Amino acid sequence: MRFRWLAPNSGDEFYNDVSVPLNKFLTESQACHRVFIVENKMNFLTFPQISDSIAIWGKGFAIESLRDAFWLNDKEIFYWSDLDVQGFQMLSQLRGYFSQTKSFLMDGTFLVSLKEYIVAGKPASIHSLPYLNEIERGVFERLRAENIRLEQERIPQAIVIQEIFRLD
Repeated sequence: MRFRWLAPNSGDEFYNDVSVPLNKFLTESQACHRVFIVENKMNFLTFPQISDSIAIWGKGFAIESLRDAFWLNDKEIFYWSDLDVQGFQMLSQLRGYFSQTKSFLMDGTFLVSLKEYIVAGKPASIHSLPYLNEIERGVFERLRAENIRLEQERIPQAIVIQEIFRLD
């Protein structure tokens, strides 16, 4: 499992981007309050610093491997992926493991404000995602109906930083 310490002077002073065996990661709690699970590797690597937090590279549907990381039950979890049907499928899956999971940068305002970056989506036969809230379900339905997507790496870093500052 690959993760990064996001706060200055946290974790190991020399190693803030680490990979550990999955069984070690699942059983050894990380000393942080917030956990950001990020689907895309580039967004994981460029995720801004924020106090008392780590970022986990989710690698798409590989998030299933996190389901037995019971120490995550005590953390504030944010999930960020592409705004597409599959991204919301992964969000729902993760929230099935950790009900406190919140979506990050996955609401409909980004579809409107970044419409020049919207591309065709991947067709999906998914119709029901039980762990989405009402707002997320609305975005999911729009993405599915219009067969569109907004890749997370297209969201300008300035917006990512702005949203991080709102959390901190």
